[in-house]
Amino acid sequence: MSDDRRIAIVGAGIAGLACARQLREAGANAVLFDKGRGPGGRLSTRRDGPRTFDHGTQYVTARGPEFAAQLEQLEQRNAVANWVGRFVEERDGVRRELPPQRRMVGVPGMNELNRALGEGLDVRYATRVGTLASTDGGVALATPDGESLGVYDDVAIAVPAPQAVALLEGDAQAAPLVERARRAVFAPSWAALAYFEQRPDVDFDALEIATSAGAGDNPSSPLRWVARNTSKPGRPAAEAWIAHASPEFSASFVDDDPDAVAPILTAALTRVLGAKPVRVVAHRWRFALVATPVGEPCARAGRLGLCGDYLLGARVEDAFDSGTALGRALVKPR
Repeated sequence: MSDDRRIAIVGAGIAGLACARQLREAGANAVLFDKGRGPGGRLSTRRDGPRTFDHGTQYVTARGPEFAAQLEQLEQRNAVANWVGRFVEERDGVRRELPPQRRMVGVPGMNELNRALGEGLDVRYATRVGTLASTDGGVALATPDGESLGVYDDVAIAVPAPQAVALLEGDAQAAPLVERARRAVFAPSWAALAYFEQRPDVDFDALEIATSAGAGDNPSSPLRWVARNTSKPGRPAAEAWIAHASPEFSASFVDDDPDAVAPILTAALTRVLGAKPVRVVAHRWRFALVATPVGEPCARAGRLGLCGDYLLGARVEDAFDSGTALGRALVKPR
């Protein structure tokens, strides 16, 4: 059964792609607009010469059957693989090895999840939606420069909540969605991309620091996660490590320049690994962690809909489930 409605999705992350795939399965097609130059978002991979860095989401896991089935399909296509390594947790200065589990990563980078899920879909990258206006004939989208992107029967907003609010708050029809999106609370995260000539002499591939203190409590311990990106399947052999700072530290330094934060992260990483990287690049994620989700899978108001991890939680699976839920809701008549 075909559906000739014109549907647009703003945002081509996991939520937007899951929404589009549900629509396509039901015979409806959507165009996705994304401001990025290619697949990524928080599932980003940065390449620099012989090194790659997954500086956002480190891996994904599945708790529910639908996302597990999706990951299995991607694994069969060699788009994802299980990251097998030694994972260690540090709590109150005591380290213990974490039990094995399926920690899936994109191959050759985390952004492969987005690229693989986007195959066959009409995804238009490097296209920023600047304005949205509900009319009697549909929802008009335009770039920040006023260039029309078309008028659509339905529009799904699949970007982080603060960006959704900025896009929707001028549209009267969107008031219920703005109210929901504003409920979500986010925490920032600073990431350190660390270059090494040789592998540091440590007995782990990933270290989760469960009691990492914030800058106000203990400036010497800003880190919550340290991982050898090189240990992931399909990565180059050149030594590349990723460190993520604690939400407390990141909030304290959220407005600082990356060049000012990099030395702090370098010193902390050097203490953890016992070796100093030859270079560290700091990257700021303003909306990295969903601290308080909205508490519903998706939301609709007239011709508009919301989806994203922040509606359900902080996991990639939450984004997938939210997009899937909105896709199914859009299939049904208003």
